[in-house]
Amino acid sequence: MESQWKRLYGKINNPTSQVMSSAVLMVGTLISRFMGFFREMAMAAIFGTTTATDTWLMASIVPNLLFSGLNAALSNVVVPILSGRHKTQPNDETIFVQEIFTIIVLLATVIIIGSELLAPDIVHALAPGFDGAKTSQTVTMTRIMVPTIIFWAVAGLATGVLQARNIYSPTAAAPILMNVVRITTILTLGWFWGILGVSIGFTLAVASQWLYLIPALRRAEVLLSVRWSFSHPWTRQALSLSLPFMYSSSVTSIGVLVDRILASSLPTGSISALNYSLIVSQLPVNLLVNAYVLPKFTQFSTQWNVDRNLNMSLIVRGLNVTTALIMPFAAMMIVDPHAILRVVYQHGAFTEAATTETAYLLIFWSLGLPAAAWTAFLSRAMYARQESRVFLWLSTITIASNIVGDFILVHPMGAAGLALATSGAGWVRAALILLYLRIPCTGNRIHFLVATVKHAVASTVLIGAAAALSCFLGANRLINQWEVALTLSLVCLVSVVLYLYVLQIFRVVTVPMNLSSSDHT
Repeated sequence: MESQWKRLYGKINNPTSQVMSSAVLMVGTLISRFMGFFREMAMAAIFGTTTATDTWLMASIVPNLLFSGLNAALSNVVVPILSGRHKTQPNDETIFVQEIFTIIVLLATVIIIGSELLAPDIVHALAPGFDGAKTSQTVTMTRIMVPTIIFWAVAGLATGVLQARNIYSPTAAAPILMNVVRITTILTLGWFWGILGVSIGFTLAVASQWLYLIPALRRAEVLLSVRWSFSHPWTRQALSLSLPFMYSSSVTSIGVLVDRILASSLPTGSISALNYSLIVSQLPVNLLVNAYVLPKFTQFSTQWNVDRNLNMSLIVRGLNVTTALIMPFAAMMIVDPHAILRVVYQHGAFTEAATTETAYLLIFWSLGLPAAAWTAFLSRAMYARQESRVFLWLSTITIASNIVGDFILVHPMGAAGLALATSGAGWVRAALILLYLRIPCTGNRIHFLVATVKHAVASTVLIGAAAALSCFLGANRLINQWEVALTLSLVCLVSVVLYLYVLQIFRVVTVPMNLSSSDHT
């Protein structure tokens, strides 16, 4: 038995086993996303849509909402640079990693010290609608969580180095560990110390993610040490790419930031309701689309380094799979959000009134769900091409459209206007990426793509009809939570089967059993 476990462990950590590595990353991503969702359910059950949750969400803006994007940006920069090179140019890799590590430590230290000193001013700027008590509590939690910036950054570097070598198991397990720590501290520190305990647990969780990756780096013979020289050409390339990539990967975060700033002047609980509804709307992207997309990033990057010619047909087929994955969930969330949220959130401190408010906002978030899924896939192709100026322009246009929409819609629609503006900006971003990649200009492929969208939308109408049937059968009038869950599960099962059957009839797309290897039409 022990030898069998050793052989399995060897396969998982064998860089040449692409299928096994991709499967590990997919499974790890799914588990991590599920646990992240359970984490939010725990927060909702203990704190609901209260002042405590509002202050926590505002305090987490700097260390979590903005600088957690640094983790993804660093890994997305490092992977294209190092893919396929660690064996042929090992000395260059060592110098590059040490120089980037030194830059990260220096910049993070400066940002942390500045944020600690200027925390009151930062909070006043981010939450102008908060009163004295809310502001004081938000400042305290901000100072507790700001040190996580350095852990986010170094973990992003470690993730990029390991994934460039096709070593996925440690990077897949690290977010799982982080969510385990967060859930545990919410249920313990949060229960005894209130929302302050949640902020302490957040800091411990992010630190644990980095600590877990250290042994994996040692096994890969990667040494993170300070190097007071920044002359390697890969370092200059990484620096020229990292800020645009971080800026681009933070587009959603910046949109949420603006939403929260404006929502701080709305009634108590608006920030919390926006957050909880956004989390549910993004669940299909995080669980399904990202699990499908992530293993393809290294494939795109390696191909780009070898022949500078990304396979456009592979991208179009990937869009078909992405569309097939996301459309039924978008339809169900738009048609019957209340039943979904009753099952997910309505426990403990999360009241019926909170469910009603959050369900209304979920409709507007869900309108942008297909665009979010397309962007999640297409951005990987963009990252692989390492085109930083394009990222800057696309991101700037997206952010500008989001902010303009927020200011136009917040007064007549309140929190719903903020959600609608962000969804609209997501469609702007997806359209711009499609145009830049010239997907609508690839001969017969545009016919292929349009046919896929038409058939997916047609079959989604059937999903919507099934979800509407659940309303007619009285799912929203049921009192017992288990009855609601059973009814909703049955409707979802019938809807998904119907959806896949219609796709098969139209011969639009067949979702591959092995999502990491190839796409089929």
